[in-house]
Amino acid sequence: MRETPELRAGVDGEPVDVRSLLTIDVDAELRKLTSAGLEGPWQLPSELVRRAVHAGARAVAVVTGWRRVEVVDDGDPIPGEQLTWLMTLLDDAAPSERRHQALLALEGAAAHELLALTGLLRGHEFELTSGGARIVAASGRPPRREAAATRGGTTIAVRGPGLDVARARRWVKEMCRFAPGRVTLDGAPVNDGAGDFMCSTALRFDDGAGEARVTGLVALTARGEQTRVWLLQHGVVTTHVGINNAPCFEAVVDFGPSIPGRASAIDLRTALARELSALVDRAVSLMLQVARRIAGLTPRTQERLLRLLFLCARRGYRVDEIRQLAILPRAVDGAELGWMSVEAIERAVQVDASGHRHVQALYPEQSPAGFALRGPPVLILDAPSRSALSELFKLRFHPPAPRSDGQTLRERAREGLMRIGWALGDRLRPGARQIPAHELDADDRRFLELLRVAVSGPADAPEEVHLCHGHGVVRRTRGPPSKLLLPRQNPDVAACRALVLREPAWAYLAALSLLGGRSLPGKAARAAWVRASSSLAEPSG
Repeated sequence: MRETPELRAGVDGEPVDVRSLLTIDVDAELRKLTSAGLEGPWQLPSELVRRAVHAGARAVAVVTGWRRVEVVDDGDPIPGEQLTWLMTLLDDAAPSERRHQALLALEGAAAHELLALTGLLRGHEFELTSGGARIVAASGRPPRREAAATRGGTTIAVRGPGLDVARARRWVKEMCRFAPGRVTLDGAPVNDGAGDFMCSTALRFDDGAGEARVTGLVALTARGEQTRVWLLQHGVVTTHVGINNAPCFEAVVDFGPSIPGRASAIDLRTALARELSALVDRAVSLMLQVARRIAGLTPRTQERLLRLLFLCARRGYRVDEIRQLAILPRAVDGAELGWMSVEAIERAVQVDASGHRHVQALYPEQSPAGFALRGPPVLILDAPSRSALSELFKLRFHPPAPRSDGQTLRERAREGLMRIGWALGDRLRPGARQIPAHELDADDRRFLELLRVAVSGPADAPEEVHLCHGHGVVRRTRGPPSKLLLPRQNPDVAACRALVLREPAWAYLAALSLLGGRSLPGKAARAAWVRASSSLAEPSG
């Protein structure tokens, strides 16, 4: 008799079925497949939200309890053949070949959430209701499929000790913050991440056929100088990326169906690289669009927008357009504000022999009423804006002449009494009163500029840094805005000031000391210190 591929002679001459020696360990393959995409069961609820969004759901509710999570959505039901494959995969008594075929079929259909139900939750109990069918599975018992009354939407409930519900809640809040429609966690909305932005605009890039290959939004933030892009697929965050040497903005980018299957973080980063240039251009366009209506913004938003535009110019984006925008506040008679462009200022001021343009300017805390405003324009700029304009456009600033009529006797007496009160207050509560910018000398301003750059970046960083009168302790205020207050006569502040003025790279260590462990300096400041530390000798004293 001729041997078939399945039969071989054994030791005793008896035929042996080779297929029995090549049994596939489906459970091991399933665990390997699901653990490659998910770190643990706590990530499953957010993946079920992703499945629901992909199925067209406009409302998704995540409900948690003791060792229990339930996800309910109003999207299209799970296809019947996928439920059949799931039943086969859940049945430990089914032949390995059939279970392996079911695994491959679910993987090919990108039903990774159904695979995770069996691969990550072995020993747990779950109940799935979708498309008029209910599947109930529990450890030690065969799965059960029965008819269900409802045919709309999908409900998946999971129970078990290894679910880590608290961690699952935190993960849902973080990953589903930009999801479309309405996503709730125990009744409270969680997809309100765009509410943290200063302003935003919708993002859509189409393919050649008019279909959207990328959707999302581009936004400007109220703090920080780091560009960050949140990468989504089907409404749920997969990863986020920081981008260097780009204008400061945040973007939410959803690749959706343009990347088939369940994309990995590497897949999404690769796709982002192809869209990055267009994404940056859209962000800069948003800044320019908002800047054209700067007069209607709040003072804090105006200040933030100026810094974002200066950062764009510093990195070489749309410099000529920024030069033409009327974004610099100008004092006019009647204590009102006008707005001028850098280009208009350059035409209105004189240039000295070194090529610098001298501009009259006041600090925001100075009252224009005490100065002569006729003649050349008088800008109102804080220290960081002056520093940026000096660096980018070679502008230099000096105060305008005081009014010839001066103050009335009553105004002078009032100011004298205020100064006496300030002096007494400084003695009773050292370090309490902030020093106005126009009273700072050039070294003070340089020290503050370097320190402000060093502390910026982290979410818990102070929003403002100021010098104060007196010799008290360094203090943090909660705000808004949160402030770091540095008494000028404080020994630590004086030592840090001398250190930073001697070598700017030490601003990182100065910030580390003055923050007192309540937050850390920015990564850029640390990188600058690391680069310079090899060539810097530690200063004595």
